[in-house]
Amino acid sequence: MIAESPIALLGLDIDGTLAVADHRILPRTQAALTALHADGVHVVIATGRRYRTTTWVMENLGFDVFAICNGGALMKHPDRSTLHADAFDEGDLKAIVELARARNCVLLAQRDQPGLEGPDFLVDSALDWNPHIQRYVETNKAWAEPADLSDPPPGCLLIATFDDEARVRAFASALGEAFPGRFNTIIVPDYQKRGWYCEVTQANISKWTGLLTVARHLGVQADQICAVGDQLNDMSMVSAAHHGVAMGNAVPELKSAARFVCGNHDADGLLDVVDYIRRHNA
Repeated sequence: MIAESPIALLGLDIDGTLAVADHRILPRTQAALTALHADGVHVVIATGRRYRTTTWVMENLGFDVFAICNGGALMKHPDRSTLHADAFDEGDLKAIVELARARNCVLLAQRDQPGLEGPDFLVDSALDWNPHIQRYVETNKAWAEPADLSDPPPGCLLIATFDDEARVRAFASALGEAFPGRFNTIIVPDYQKRGWYCEVTQANISKWTGLLTVARHLGVQADQICAVGDQLNDMSMVSAAHHGVAMGNAVPELKSAARFVCGNHDADGLLDVVDYIRRHNA
């Protein structure tokens, strides 16, 4: 029997996996990950968040890590420089904006801001903003900027909208019909559970492709990656990783795709993953 390769990289989703309320990390989880990192296992963040809000969790982690943000479109070095970014083609973005405006959907375009200077995301100014968009912009007003997205600046990494469930699902369906196989959409309740969030990424971009990019940079093989998540936007990495793990609070589809299910994120469930890695690498 050929021994499996040691696990050398642990990819962690943030919300519902690593962090609890207010971007905090439970003390026992933080201590265990710090020790694992000190023992040579690379801890890597893999999130749908933009980089600014990712840094709030990274600061609570207590040590510097690579971060994969915007669903895999942006990879940041521990020194906060950009390792790699995959922006939307400007022609594709214009076509998506045209389709969204025809359906009265207001789009937000997230982008990389080196040094975290300037707005993180642009909000299409051609339409009236619905209450969900208004609430999101008000919450993030220091980092939001109205813009005409029919003439987008270069470097937009991720497109999204907030609205009622029926409207975001109709938009996602229309996008799929207009551009079959070109883009991925993820639809989930928004972070305040008052509406629905639809995220659009390029079809060839995912958290798994981001993990592979970071792994190559670190000299880690694909079969040495352990990936942990809780939502459908974690499916790419949990299903593809040789050591794919779903949180106990994960959606059923992710649990079915995982190698094993650990405890809940708010009950130090990641300790099960750390124990698994240590036993595997022993």
